[in-house]
Amino acid sequence: MGEISLGVLRPGAAAAALVGDAEIAAAEKGRRIRARLERGRKAALALFEKLRADARFVTPFSPELDIVVFAPKAASASDLLF
Repeated sequence: MGEISLGVLRPGAAAAALVGDAEIAAAEKGRRIRARLERGRKAALALFEKLRADARFVTPFSPELDIVVFAPKAASASDLLF
């Protein structure tokens, strides 16, 4: 009976350790992803501020995440041609 109990406990302990490692790895990955998203948002806000300060562009609203919406100012589309 002792051998059977040890045989059952070992895989259980290994599985618990694996789950613990996976949770730690997931938390670390989450921190890295969050840091990347924050850098992307800061870059979007910096671009938005530069475009907003430039009279050549229209910025209808500030970015919520990392997408900046803008358009060049012109009386017509043909005025945009270089």
